[in-house]
Amino acid sequence: MCYYSSISVGFKIIETRFGVKFLQSESYQPVFSACAFTFPSMPVITNENPTAVVLMNWGLIPFWTKYNETAQRIKQLALNARSETIFEKPMFKQSILSKRCLVVVDGFFEWRHLNNRSYPYYIRLADHQPFALAGIWDKWQNQATGAESQTFSVITTEANPLMVQIHNIKKRMPVILPVENEKKWIGTNLKKTDIESLLKPYNEVASAMMMFQFANSGQICAAPGRFFVHEKVYDEFLEKVTAAAKKMVVGDPMDEKTQMGPLVSAEHRDKVEGYIKSGIDEGAKLVFGGKRPTEPPMNKGYYVTPTIFTNVTQKMKIGREEIFGPVVCIMEKFNSDDKVIEMANDTTFGLTSYVWTKDNARAMRFANKIAAGTVVLNNAGSGGAELPWGGYKESGIGKEGSLYGLYEYTNLKRIQVDLMTPKK
Repeated sequence: MCYYSSISVGFKIIETRFGVKFLQSESYQPVFSACAFTFPSMPVITNENPTAVVLMNWGLIPFWTKYNETAQRIKQLALNARSETIFEKPMFKQSILSKRCLVVVDGFFEWRHLNNRSYPYYIRLADHQPFALAGIWDKWQNQATGAESQTFSVITTEANPLMVQIHNIKKRMPVILPVENEKKWIGTNLKKTDIESLLKPYNEVASAMMMFQFANSGQICAAPGRFFVHEKVYDEFLEKVTAAAKKMVVGDPMDEKTQMGPLVSAEHRDKVEGYIKSGIDEGAKLVFGGKRPTEPPMNKGYYVTPTIFTNVTQKMKIGREEIFGPVVCIMEKFNSDDKVIEMANDTTFGLTSYVWTKDNARAMRFANKIAAGTVVLNNAGSGGAELPWGGYKESGIGKEGSLYGLYEYTNLKRIQVDLMTPKK
């Protein structure tokens, strides 16, 4: 469930991110760990006033609650609302149809249970920006005092593959709304089916992998480069990666808003542009980017915009060579595990591979069959110094990191002693 969240940024960042005005900025206090059981005030954007941020208390009190004692009891039970039962529960069923809101956070906490111990995990988006949790809200007036309060509840859903590993007992997570769904959520005249379609586990694959692919302008040895996507989720994945690429902030690396800077040199920029031209010439479909930015100051730097190709085949140059730039190559759709493993291994390289699936047994089958020095399951990134790092084939010889890395600085010597022959 979601009982601890953070909103640690200043109100100006919230205003910029959501394009709204913070009405109670003088009362807002950033907090790294807001505990729902203390009913903290949090920034919320409602369908009633979608151009403003207001502070509301966590723990929903329905408008029809008569007595203060009842209100105090209900709000403790209404910190979270399960998406599966939200249309039936009396305390939620009216708000979900008419009073929806965005709960603004920049992270939340969940607990992983392992070997009879619990470990806290802090979860945030790959771009470290504030985001919106799907919520419902209501107004309640205390009949004894006449005081009016506005309160909210966070909606939860089943966990996505990454959160299943973290919140591994209850396997729940808050509903994180993608940017493209935020205005829809607080829109008017939504039908029940429209609302249900938005209450899905957050698909972190596209955003996480795009942030990793475009980090350092794609100049990372472990950047994925090629993407093999199952035919059932291909269209959705393409839509999400394109949306992620479009909102990527390209600019001056000294500007804190920048998410992707320039390439290392004019020579390398020309090389990356050569790969892009090759992809177009060989028949791949350029669906986004592929150009130099023209607006200042990027027109004077070694920039290439985030680029996405589809319909890339194994025979194309961009499907076989390492581009080392901000270029995503989405390969042909697949529907067979054995076939996609064969395609993934059909390369001269073998440094890192990434597998995303809800099926852990299936993930391990892939990990065992993929010819790469590192296989990362349901995550982006490649670990730390305590883990061995190195590739197969033309991706290097030996390992660095961990004890295996230390062994690379030693010589293994065999000393053989004959203890059986009688001594004279």
